[in-house]
Amino acid sequence: MLKVIIKAIRVHQWTKNLLLFLPLILSHRVGELESLLLCLGGFIAFSFAASSIYIINDIVDVESDRQDPVKSKRPFASGRLSPFTGYLLAAGLLVVSMIISYTINQKFLTVVIIYSILSVSYSTIFKKIFILDVILLSAFYTLRIIAGSLAIDTEITNWLLAFSLFVFLSLALVKRYSELQSSIAVARERIPGRNYEAMDLPLVSMFGAGSGLMSVLVLLLYINDPLITDKYHTPNWLWGVAVMMLYWIIRIWFLANRGVVQSDPIMFAVKDWPTYVMGFFSLGFIYLAV
Repeated sequence: MLKVIIKAIRVHQWTKNLLLFLPLILSHRVGELESLLLCLGGFIAFSFAASSIYIINDIVDVESDRQDPVKSKRPFASGRLSPFTGYLLAAGLLVVSMIISYTINQKFLTVVIIYSILSVSYSTIFKKIFILDVILLSAFYTLRIIAGSLAIDTEITNWLLAFSLFVFLSLALVKRYSELQSSIAVARERIPGRNYEAMDLPLVSMFGAGSGLMSVLVLLLYINDPLITDKYHTPNWLWGVAVMMLYWIIRIWFLANRGVVQSDPIMFAVKDWPTYVMGFFSLGFIYLAV
């Protein structure tokens, strides 16, 4: 039963909440123990909140998931967990999340509440509205970054927010692109539970790749912002980060087009060793820039 519950709360998806540490890294405060502990508490709170939403989403999606060869193995779609057990588990996780969030600060708690309300709205309503669904998915990732900044009381730039929206919109469209490919492969004209059709595949690819390239453009404009000298002694090293990002975006779309990326590109990246190599070099360039 414990193994099934762990699968239901999708512990592997908690890697997405590492975005809460991004403001800590970019504000060069990694060495501050108090700030690090606040981010850690925020990570746990956000992970519990996200898991409660995953459970609700899976219960709502149970019928469409049963039509998918992969998603049909999920705990609720397969019948290994009942909806009643799921709702109890979701409520418990959400309550613990709110308690932890309150101990961090009220602003952080507010973001977690907003995230939870939007996520439930997405699961029940907005995921069926094409275009709006991927914009909301992008916003969820950006909310994680905002939550991380509020946890340690540091400002984030509009550059970072713009970069986040574009790059995660691109990844959300990669997810829809992969789902469309899977649906077409089994002779379906649309994604079960989503309002995307087979004829939308070229447009999803075009807007997704374009959004990813826009995120790189935002990063390049940020590097040339005169105010950047307050944070970096040699900001030209950040061009290396931009090159790594450009290569990664183009590569993820090529792999998606080849059918290599299955559904969630974030989970694909977690298991993709070239992503870690590019991440290592990017951190090195940031260190040299500082």
